[in-house]
Amino acid sequence: MALNIANPVAILNAIASNYESTTRILMEYVDNALDSGEEIIRQSTEAKAALVNGTNKLRVFVDIDKKRKNVWIRDNCVGFSEEHFPKLVSGIGESIKLGVPWLNGQFGFGFQAFRAAAGYLDCFSTQKGFDGIRHLRIGRDQTLDISPPSIVTLEKLETENKLVSEAIKSGLFSQSNGSLLTCLGAKSKNAKELYGTAVCLSEFDPVWFESVTGRAICEEIER
Repeated sequence: MALNIANPVAILNAIASNYESTTRILMEYVDNALDSGEEIIRQSTEAKAALVNGTNKLRVFVDIDKKRKNVWIRDNCVGFSEEHFPKLVSGIGESIKLGVPWLNGQFGFGFQAFRAAAGYLDCFSTQKGFDGIRHLRIGRDQTLDISPPSIVTLEKLETENKLVSEAIKSGLFSQSNGSLLTCLGAKSKNAKELYGTAVCLSEFDPVWFESVTGRAICEEIER
């Protein structure tokens, strides 16, 4: 998987100029979760009925770790497939959401939006029936030969991955069963029952992080 940017400074400036606030950057990742949920409803009458009846609610959590200056966006949607990850990495300016009326993407930078404000992006995602969790990590200055996602277990992530284990120990995920994943089966021993995505933006620039509040994010979502 390769992301080739001839002029990294130019792409950083282009991304930063399109996002006037940190909350708008975070909305790229909230939008991904909402879009995934909406696509589920469009494609499956069974899923739509489950949401209407309340038997399966779409859940999107935004967790702000003020101590470590990290922000997590987690959902219980379908997750990303192996085929989807290369598109996330290399699709600058080519987002499929552009021009699609029911999807929310604005500028086509998608997962690359973090580069304007944070040092790293970590994406953890799995789909129902897949035995493991895919983990992709990208650094702000990393523009060539980005490694494909590794595959690890939820247990290993929650005990050995520093970002995840510190978030759990600090109680950051306490409102969603204390697990990295928000799906109802997140504490199940059967890995194939897991699904959903968690994205963490870490090592924020202090100035960009100052405006990150729950109220500001809620106001941006309601716009």
